[in-house]
Amino acid sequence: DLLVLCNPNNPTSTLISKENLYSIVSHCKQNNTFVLIDETYIEFCHDYKNRTAVNLTSKFDNIVVLRGISKFFSSPGLRLGYCICSNTNLITSIVNQQNPWSINSLASISGKIMFSDTLFIKESNDLITKEMAYLYSILKKWDSIKVYEPQANFVLIKLLTNITSNYLFEKLIEKNIIIRDCESFTSLDNKFFRICILSPKNNKILIKELDKILN
Repeated sequence: DLLVLCNPNNPTSTLISKENLYSIVSHCKQNNTFVLIDETYIEFCHDYKNRTAVNLTSKFDNIVVLRGISKFFSSPGLRLGYCICSNTNLITSIVNQQNPWSINSLASISGKIMFSDTLFIKESNDLITKEMAYLYSILKKWDSIKVYEPQANFVLIKLLTNITSNYLFEKLIEKNIIIRDCESFTSLDNKFFRICILSPKNNKILIKELDKILN
């Protein structure tokens, strides 16, 4: 009945192309399957406006795109998210079942400011794109790890030595650096961890400390 996609995906930081998304949604339409696409991380992607599935909502009524502000705008406490969909029956059903005050006044005001701040969005996206390429270009040369090419603001890495993700986590936290141990993710184990794209200064610190442990 329902296909759920996270695009970009967590924790792989991979992105399904628009062409493949079209094929998926079209196939699901023919088989009476609804598609929910979580685009929580889409604003971090280079040229994200041309990579989002939003335009598919005008062509298909079996798709809903979810967005939020917790990641890109670093505002999880506001609890603000939204969906984009052309299926009027679904929209009516959601409205009829939602809480009377599902968005507080602060979230409503902040959301209007955030979504209209095009300069912040562009500068943040440009910075993430630049630092993402920088991190990936260095880490992919190390023989001690396998780095999965990122499309969002985080990078999935597999350890190729006898070091475990938990050990790495404990060593880095001593340096006030927190990574995501990915052992809890389905199909991954204690050889996988995830790092986030940080500021240029902090990215250099992260690389330096990783280098000490892994190389």
